[in-house]
Amino acid sequence: MTISASISKSGPYLCDGVVTSFEYQFKIFDASHLAVIKTDIDGIESELSYATGDYTVSGVGNSSGGTIDNVSSLDGEKITILRNVPLSQDTDIKNQAGFYPVTVENALDKLTMALQQVYEETTRSVKVNPSSSVLPDDLLASIYASELASSQSAAAAAQSETNSSNSELKAGKWAEEAEDVEVEPGAYSALHHALKAAFSAASVDANTILHKLGSGLPNESYTKADIDSVLTKRLIKSTPGVKAFTTDGTATLETAFDCWVKTDAGAAIKVPGATAVSLPALTAASDYKIYCDDAGVLTAQLWDTAAPANSVELGGFHVFHTTGTINPDSIWDLNFRPSCSPRGMTLSIDKRVWGDEYLMDTDYGINGYSKGGATIADDLSLPKIPSIFGGNGTTTYTRFSQYEAIDLAASAGKRLPTSDEFYSLAYGVVEQQSVGAEPVTTKYQAGYRSSCGCEQITGVMWQWGADVNGTTATGTVSWQAITDGRGSVYTHSIRAVLLGASWSDGAHAGSRASGWSSAPGGSYSGVGARGVCDHLILD
Repeated sequence: MTISASISKSGPYLCDGVVTSFEYQFKIFDASHLAVIKTDIDGIESELSYATGDYTVSGVGNSSGGTIDNVSSLDGEKITILRNVPLSQDTDIKNQAGFYPVTVENALDKLTMALQQVYEETTRSVKVNPSSSVLPDDLLASIYASELASSQSAAAAAQSETNSSNSELKAGKWAEEAEDVEVEPGAYSALHHALKAAFSAASVDANTILHKLGSGLPNESYTKADIDSVLTKRLIKSTPGVKAFTTDGTATLETAFDCWVKTDAGAAIKVPGATAVSLPALTAASDYKIYCDDAGVLTAQLWDTAAPANSVELGGFHVFHTTGTINPDSIWDLNFRPSCSPRGMTLSIDKRVWGDEYLMDTDYGINGYSKGGATIADDLSLPKIPSIFGGNGTTTYTRFSQYEAIDLAASAGKRLPTSDEFYSLAYGVVEQQSVGAEPVTTKYQAGYRSSCGCEQITGVMWQWGADVNGTTATGTVSWQAITDGRGSVYTHSIRAVLLGASWSDGAHAGSRASGWSSAPGGSYSGVGARGVCDHLILD
């Protein structure tokens, strides 16, 4: 029997704590001619023993190999199988005795196996180029010396409070280590002290903590548990940088891959990929949060509903207006999210920015998010002034110019879109059409929803953008009082971009439609706005 394969190693196999049999793909003469290595989750290796019953062997003598069976292992450990033929020559061919082919073949096979296992070991050894004058032992000595010097430098840096600021990891711990967790014995992070001070009252204002971190809404107060859900590393994903949940575009939702969740009790539980999220009957134009309980059961419920008992918040999504299915691009999790409150937002197709699904409404500065079924803010339906800009919950602006739109967006931790950001958010509408009548409220209008789920984004209302330019027209430069008393603009003329086109612009409307004839201080009945914010990946 020839040995055509050069394999002398199988694995490493990643264990799941259930499977007890592992395949080896090479020939052996005896069950003892295997070395089985178990690597624990800390990377420490130990050799299992055939003699003491750590495993059994099948397929001895088969050219294609066999399996080791009855192996006990834990989830996350690894099993590696090596050929381990004794380096001895046991064939004794006597003078004038029988010279049998099988005897010679077996001896040659054993010799080949021994060479293969030596080759496998040398591929894991330190080697130098044939022309090198450096011996492997010298190279190892150099590596060890460098490692020792590096370790000594790291140890010295760790002892120096001044030098420790140069360590990103250490600096991160001093800044953001969780509350009541020591960075060093008796010493806590800046976040710990900030939270201790903030929690001396029953609740804290969102603008001081949650709003700064991109969660929560203006003009609301939050409890310590609300803030813990954001500041504690609740979610670890096997595929970082990708949202943890996926939908088929109807009314089902599940985990996209394996995740690990830290419960309120401090335990880490595994939520396998394809774990379904239990959904209630979905309400159109509504936001939902996703929760995980201590048993790893996932549920979703309306945003404003109290969290289930013994559960932590992991993410959420928005349900389309009218059509009533989950918007796939609105799905977010704690580590894949907008830089502001995710409520009523969707991710652009180029995954650069999150945009409001709906146009700003008259209560946008109070609620801090876009919503369906609300009166669109424009010059005829003026929005209420946000509290951070002196509002009292009822007083409205006297106009709706680009400046007021900027204020409304800022009050929710957002900004107006640049032209290129708008193009990406608006892509996917039916181009070159307008609705023909004033829409009045935020809603779904067929043909005017973009690929990522922005409603009424073209051919319904012009929308203020962030871009501003001057003009090459001749004229006299002068001070223009167009900023609501916050200083004047010294210019001949200045123009702010309008995007998407209005209900009366017909075939001129579309995802790249823009107008450049309006001053930033102008206010018009057919001009609204929507907010955007940056995309955050926190894995």
